[in-house]
Amino acid sequence: MQMLQTIFLVFLSIQFLACVHPGGEQPAYSLSHEDFVLPFDMERPDHTYVLDPVLDEISGLTWGPGEILFAIHDEQDLVYQIDPRSGKIVERQRIKKRADYEGIANCGNHLLVVESNGDVHKLTLEDWKEDVFKTRLKKANDIEGITCLGESGEFIVVGKERIHRDSGAHLRAMYYFGWKDDQPLSVRQTIMDLPAASRELRASRIPGSSFAKSTVRRRLNVFGPSAVDIDPMTGLIYVLSARGKLLTVWNETGEARGIYFLKNSMYYQPEGLCFDDEGNLYISNEAGVRHANIHVFFRRRQAL
Repeated sequence: MQMLQTIFLVFLSIQFLACVHPGGEQPAYSLSHEDFVLPFDMERPDHTYVLDPVLDEISGLTWGPGEILFAIHDEQDLVYQIDPRSGKIVERQRIKKRADYEGIANCGNHLLVVESNGDVHKLTLEDWKEDVFKTRLKKANDIEGITCLGESGEFIVVGKERIHRDSGAHLRAMYYFGWKDDQPLSVRQTIMDLPAASRELRASRIPGSSFAKSTVRRRLNVFGPSAVDIDPMTGLIYVLSARGKLLTVWNETGEARGIYFLKNSMYYQPEGLCFDDEGNLYISNEAGVRHANIHVFFRRRQAL
């Protein structure tokens, strides 16, 4: 009898994690600040576009002028322009060298493309002039995402790995840079401690079993940012993590506003994230068991 009860509890835990919602899964577990409402339904994209196989390792997205998506491919020397209404490739532009490109950001009259070692490529949109800059970051930081802070010239990058060798294994950072004498200047960094942040937030759909709770803890502990962008409607910073399948929301002082546990069936390798000018959200998945795709989420209500 005890064995049957144990099996039954494990079964219920698996149901929580994977499969009782119409379409195969229960709605995602989440934590949020009491006055924050996520303005997107992360389980029901308004559109999903399957991408050309050449974009099987799409690693970064940004919204560009002319209502177009710019995308970067991991380890290709090309920037792609994608029609946001169809997911089709419109144009390709070359970067000078092949490298481990991980993020791309629209900064007005130019794009910034970041390598995993922290090197930043500045690409002028008018004539595609390219300059490459070193930052203080290293390959060990495993940089994955970049976004610009409006017209200030500052930009933020996020890394998948710990801040430095002696820092806590679960600590990650948003690294802020400005410009001085046409060179990137480190301004500050904001620490992201997801396990600690989770304890300050209110849970919804609380897992009941110890098995489910341990899975939630594990996903929090493996948080490793893969993309970052700023919501143009609120100024909140959205950080995506392919590891643990997490979407996190932070304010400018580094306080977490929400943590959302994404479904494995929809987000099998989420590596790119950006907003358009109207505050709609785009998330890209690299190819795995399925083709690479982009989920589009129309804004449903205003977040606080």
